[in-house]
Amino acid sequence: MHAPDDAELLSRYVTQRSEEAFATLVERHLSLVYSSALRQVRDPHLAQEITQAVFIILARKAGSLRRESVLAGWLCRTARFVACNALKAEHRRQHHEQEAYMESLLQEPEPDAWPQIAPLLDEAVAQLAEADRNAVVLRFYEQRPLEEVGRVLGLNADAAQKRVSRALEKLRKLFTKRGVDSTAATIAETISTHSVQAAPVALAKFVTAVAIAKGATASGSTLTLIKGALKIMAWTKAKTIVVGIGVLLVTGTGTVIVKNNYFPIEPSYQGRKLSEWLVDIDYGQPQGKRTKAGNAIRQMGVKTLPFLVADLADKQTKDNRYSEATWAFDALGPIGKPAIPALTKLLKQNPGYVPGALAGIGRDALPELLDALTNQDFFVRDNTAAYLANAISSDKISAEDARPAFSIAIQNLQYENINQLFQWNTRSRAAGLIEALHLEPAKSVPALLNCLQKSMDETNYSVAAQCALALGHFGSDAQPAIPSMIKSMEKLLDEPTDMTHLACETQFAMALGYCGRKAQAAIPVLIKASNSTNASLSLIATQSLKQIQ
Repeated sequence: MHAPDDAELLSRYVTQRSEEAFATLVERHLSLVYSSALRQVRDPHLAQEITQAVFIILARKAGSLRRESVLAGWLCRTARFVACNALKAEHRRQHHEQEAYMESLLQEPEPDAWPQIAPLLDEAVAQLAEADRNAVVLRFYEQRPLEEVGRVLGLNADAAQKRVSRALEKLRKLFTKRGVDSTAATIAETISTHSVQAAPVALAKFVTAVAIAKGATASGSTLTLIKGALKIMAWTKAKTIVVGIGVLLVTGTGTVIVKNNYFPIEPSYQGRKLSEWLVDIDYGQPQGKRTKAGNAIRQMGVKTLPFLVADLADKQTKDNRYSEATWAFDALGPIGKPAIPALTKLLKQNPGYVPGALAGIGRDALPELLDALTNQDFFVRDNTAAYLANAISSDKISAEDARPAFSIAIQNLQYENINQLFQWNTRSRAAGLIEALHLEPAKSVPALLNCLQKSMDETNYSVAAQCALALGHFGSDAQPAIPSMIKSMEKLLDEPTDMTHLACETQFAMALGYCGRKAQAAIPVLIKASNSTNASLSLIATQSLKQIQ
């Protein structure tokens, strides 16, 4: 009878909640996970706890695994996550102990290869690309024939053999860098012989029961391991993005920032981790706290980038995490330059925040921002316009450097779409961008005036008010638009008042004040507005009268 493969068993567990299927998976891969954990922590009890955590995570995330995922490879990688989390407090000490251990081994005549390879194996395998890692796990950990390795990887036997050989050569080079000289053949034989040892007999039933309950009966320490590992997994879920950042940091700066592409260590400053500082950087925090957090993030520098990009890449995270990452990029400024390619890939996935991260980096991200201004995706295009305007207003990017955005913004003032929300929002963002750029009044003022008049005719008062504000910032150069601005404000004051009307009336009053003495004709309508029962409108109209008179 045909034995179901891992994908079939996972499917049964996800769709039918089959405990039998999950138990089969545990039994099939228990020793693989336990052996991987034991190599990394060198403590049988902790290795058992890590094994529990790995299968609990599998139970929780089974539904999100891709159909083509190689489960054995996924389990090894997850074991690495959990083990790293378990040992992070002792990371530095263990590193030194491992180096000393390796030095002592190198003094011995012709030592057995396994004691040299074992402490380095899981880290080295984790650094391989996914396809290479899966090939090693299937061929040497699970000792499957090449035909079966090829079938799982979607290759023929010859191609699978080449994949395995390339992966072995990469492992050999990684081991050589750590002082272990060996041949690919020796490495293959050693891993095949020693990489998997039998897990304790009673562990399978216990792990199955705890995992199926998704950790409900797990100990506090196991739940802590799971929480930490899931956090790392969330940060590295978009693997190509995080790994890409790691490679980019190395090639872009010449300095190894992410020592391990798959498992960067969360940076800290003054005893607080990045995740703790991020809470303080958000806009809702007091300015003093935000300033201190911004300085801390700059001190941590490029080490923060894999975590910030991964936060923006995580589809499951909350908006406050997106906001914190965006403000962190604003604090980093040009330091965030190596993240630009990864952020650009995320524009469509997270259009609400990624344009803000790019704008926060500043001038270095201008080519990507300009390109995004013409993106067919409404959210990418309009949010980019808003963030770019903010970057110009805050002097992160000069108006002259951003000049190529001017013609795009002028064109977008006339944007047409059957969806009125899209149409109005694009025009409003374009007006805001023209205001920030403050270029070529001879072109800007007529374009803004035309959009204002058209918007008033369409009773789209919010866009009209945004155009008025932009016109106001051109001061005396906006004189040709003043009659239309006055007429528009009179129309608003004569209509029934609601919150939208009040907001627009206030913006028109402010804009007329910006025009100065050239707006003398606006005195009657501003006097009328100054007598409004709405305190904000009355105050702004009164201030504008002082600017005009």
